Amino acid sequence: MPQASIGIAITTYNRRAQLLKLVESIREHCSRPVHLAVFDDGSSDGSAAAVAPLVDMVLEAPNGGIPVNKNRALFYFLALQPVEQLILLEDDVVVTSRRWLRLWSRAIRRHGHINFSSPRWPRDNPQFHGRLLGGKGSARSPERWSIVSGACCGCDTAVLRQQVGYVNPRFQGYGYEHIEWTRRFLRAGYGGCQRSEHRWTYLSLPHGLAFQESVSNRDAEAIARNAAVMAELQGAGGFVPRPWLNNDARQHFLTPFARWFSPR
Repeated sequence: MPQASIGIAITTYNRRAQLLKLVESIREHCSRPVHLAVFDDGSSDGSAAAVAPLVDMVLEAPNGGIPVNKNRALFYFLALQPVEQLILLEDDVVVTSRRWLRLWSRAIRRHGHINFSSPRWPRDNPQFHGRLLGGKGSARSPERWSIVSGACCGCDTAVLRQQVGYVNPRFQGYGYEHIEWTRRFLRAGYGGCQRSEHRWTYLSLPHGLAFQESVSNRDAEAIARNAAVMAELQGAGGFVPRPWLNNDARQHFLTPFARWFSPR
């Protein structure tokens, strides 16, 4: 079976040191060609200039928050640099294994969507008792969790394009956007399942990644606002065909991509 074309998107904000370490780890542990792109959400620490020589593309844009920046990555790899498989990484992780990309690519091919079993969910911590539902952690049999993390995920872009769409642009800032987006994959039959009205199972891989020390960008007010959006969507909405809500938002979203649309 031929290898799928793979895009790796890193979303980042003011974590220059962690970003450079992540990119270095990807280059060190990837033994096959990938298109590596960084999406800088208005960093003021020189992240974009520092990482530019090390990757295939850097997009600098004004700060718009996590949902907007993830949608920039989706737009780039759906509309401008199409690939068959897409892996989204947040900037506070690091790749630790040469088997990482092969494992994740196989899991994406088999399941259509896959998430990361965070090491921040220790199996022996009573707080997480009952959250791990089964699975072996392999591409064939991923772990099954009742919780999900947005630190790393992978998807088949055909599924993304045809059945799931973009991160819902109603989410702003921080919180809930990844959960709702992932649940649309599950409802379409990829990467897990909905067990009941309020219970979901997420397929996840525990291997090949670790977290770096970093300062959290957690925003309690944004989380509260996005929780209200999540409640209106009743846990998961439908297909989202565009990463903007109206024409003004469209123009603002597309401005950082102007070099792809300008006359040559």
